[in-house]
Amino acid sequence: MVSIATFLLLKKNYSKINIILNFISVIFLLSSGWPHGVIGYAVFVGITLVFEFKQSGKLNKVVYLSIPAILALIFSFPIYSEYIFSHDLTNRVNGFDSSLRTFIPSWSTIILGFFPTFYDYMTYISYRLVLVPLGFSTLFLPMVFFYRNIKELWQRDNILKWFSTLIIIFFLLSQMPSQFGPLRWPFRFLPFISFFICLAIFYILQYAHAIRGKKLILNKKIYISLYIILGGFFLFLPVYAGFDTLTLILSLVLMLFLLEHDLFNFKKSILVNFNKKYFLVILFVFCLVFFNSWNLHPFYIILQIFSVWLLILSPKIIERKSPYGMIGLTLLILLLFLNGLPTLGGSYQRQTELAERIQLPDNVNLQGYVLSLPLNIYLKQTRQLNDIASAQFGFYDIKSINGYSPVGSKRLEKILPVNQSAHGIFTSKPALENILQNAKGFNVCQAVLMRISTIIVNKDDYAAFSHQFKQCGYSEVQSADSRSDLYVSLPFTLTKGWENNSPFVYPDIAGVRIMKHENNTDWVQIPEHKDNITLIFPRLWWYGYSAKIDDHLLSVTADSSGSLVQVSVPPDFNGVLRLSYFPVTWRYLWFLPILAIIGLITLLFFNVKIKE
Repeated sequence: MVSIATFLLLKKNYSKINIILNFISVIFLLSSGWPHGVIGYAVFVGITLVFEFKQSGKLNKVVYLSIPAILALIFSFPIYSEYIFSHDLTNRVNGFDSSLRTFIPSWSTIILGFFPTFYDYMTYISYRLVLVPLGFSTLFLPMVFFYRNIKELWQRDNILKWFSTLIIIFFLLSQMPSQFGPLRWPFRFLPFISFFICLAIFYILQYAHAIRGKKLILNKKIYISLYIILGGFFLFLPVYAGFDTLTLILSLVLMLFLLEHDLFNFKKSILVNFNKKYFLVILFVFCLVFFNSWNLHPFYIILQIFSVWLLILSPKIIERKSPYGMIGLTLLILLLFLNGLPTLGGSYQRQTELAERIQLPDNVNLQGYVLSLPLNIYLKQTRQLNDIASAQFGFYDIKSINGYSPVGSKRLEKILPVNQSAHGIFTSKPALENILQNAKGFNVCQAVLMRISTIIVNKDDYAAFSHQFKQCGYSEVQSADSRSDLYVSLPFTLTKGWENNSPFVYPDIAGVRIMKHENNTDWVQIPEHKDNITLIFPRLWWYGYSAKIDDHLLSVTADSSGSLVQVSVPPDFNGVLRLSYFPVTWRYLWFLPILAIIGLITLLFFNVKIKE
């Protein structure tokens, strides 16, 4: 959104400060690594430049508006260069399918998004995930069609056509297949739809001529009947929804009263500028929303009734053009929204309740990495070690092979196969077959090379591989308190130094010790030796690793499995071995940020001539 704002500033005034702001904001956008954000910004800029060229006919203006973003792309390209260079090592879920319309928002979600408490659901495999309603920014959408002359504004200029084109394009993007390269999970384009609908509404409210509704005059008996119904409704509402909702009801009434002092005077609030078509549309939408969530807690009926009241009052609130009224309106919608989500999320959204601390078993070896094979993603509570799954290990500061990333390693997945996903949820039996066999060229198991000190495994899987576990040195140390899981660990005497990621050494010679371990660097003390020695580090292999002893480069390759880092140390090379990682492409593309800065300075220097 910041990048879009700075581009609009640049389009309005091609000044030095706006050039710099757009340049910096696009760099931050590209650095975020959010593909939908980058694609959305590119679509916005492309459509805007097409309208700009159509209006002005000046191609050079289009080029100049594009230059800050192009320079930002040049500056940021090294962020993506290593990912592109390592494409043969990475595995990102791709394809072209729309199975079960996973993460594709429904049309009703978008069309009825102006209703603050309309909750629709997206499908993810067999789950129903709560979708954040768009009503927070598009509340006035139905009002502008009945209280503003849109046809006249449409014919007057191209700005409304520009907004409409953007809304249609992003709507189409939101309906793309679930799996479609960087366009996967298209619900992520919803913020762009909401944003441009919001801008279009504000533009219409500011520049379109108002259409006055008629003042509806009712006789005294009808007024009295309405007040009796309203009073009875408020008396019955806490009884129906529970007296614990009384505070919420009073808060909503108070906020509505602060927004509209004539709240209970229908002649001055609702009926003074009454539009029958608008009123009927709101009631019809309320019926749709009600039947969409009739089986929910009565709490939501309260929120929906106040949403209808707010929509009916919105023409009156807009007519005043009070900044305080708009701020209060925003807070009221936010109150409706936030009060609805917690209960709704607990009912319909799959989530795991994480304890602040868990009890770690004393005899389970945590000096190395933990490999958890049970499928724990469906658990609602985490209370002990075998309950943890995916990225939750990081929350408890436990070294783990499991993790969560949308991008996996093809080489690691040959050893620890995953089920169509790179999220560290492994298929247990193929994984055990691979890690409980001797690594090629060494008389140790692959699990030992990977420095896995504990494996959490199902009892049935342990029984099937008990012989292989014993051959590799693993033994059952404890049963989990719940379900049928076992903790299988190596003896503590065999894992000294593993807490610092010490490498496997072949042949095993005395004196090799890890001195220091950091994210991208290891320092290892190598004693005098006469034979060639091989060190295998528990690091995932990527291009860019190098090793030195006293400025002498050593051979760094992938091990026999292709997944770990292997360093060969020739005879008579001793001292401190330094293994470090630095992206390969950065060694050759370091000049790009400097080139982009030079281009930016040049653009700023010639800014006066460009403006002319």
